Amino acid sequence: MSLTIGIIGLPQSGKTTLFRALTRLDDTRGGSGGGNRPHQAHVTVPDTRLDRLSAIFHPKKTTPTSVDFLDAAATLADVEEKGALGKRVLGTFRSVDTLLEVVRCFPHPYLGEAHPMDDLENLELELLISDLTVIQNTLERNRKMAPDARAWFESLASVLEEGARPDASLLDGPPDSALPFVQSMALLVAKPGIVCANVPDIMLCCY
Repeated sequence: MSLTIGIIGLPQSGKTTLFRALTRLDDTRGGSGGGNRPHQAHVTVPDTRLDRLSAIFHPKKTTPTSVDFLDAAATLADVEEKGALGKRVLGTFRSVDTLLEVVRCFPHPYLGEAHPMDDLENLELELLISDLTVIQNTLERNRKMAPDARAWFESLASVLEEGARPDASLLDGPPDSALPFVQSMALLVAKPGIVCANVPDIMLCCY
């Protein structure tokens, strides 16, 4: 099985540095990407237990777990478009399984002292606004959506408008008529997330 993790964060938070560390690439040229395209790398997860089992049972093929990492840096055009990430960058992360949110906890020569909680709040707000826009556009385009599906999306939109993440009971309980729309939206706030605090000497991850 393979898991896709999207590394996301505000500019200069250390996203690409983390991408290089996790993928053991000296620079992003080791993976795919470049220009406006996200950098991607496929990493095999070592597991000595799998090696021992393979040595015992001698299967025809042994396939270890793997992780695909994605790093989509915001360009100047993205930042000027709206917010610190932009529509293109946020759209890229709708295809991932998990979000790894990087926040800067080190002083920057141009940005000054770190304000990680403020940065995390701004990052979360951009995710909420992006999803709210997607939901509102979907409701506008699908005037004949089933009443129960429309009511569920409107409830979800009202929570996002308040600047809050919807709780699990709301996200896990869409009516059947809403499922095709939910799958096509790939809402960012519905994805599991890991917050990574990028401090001067080491990155600390909080689940």
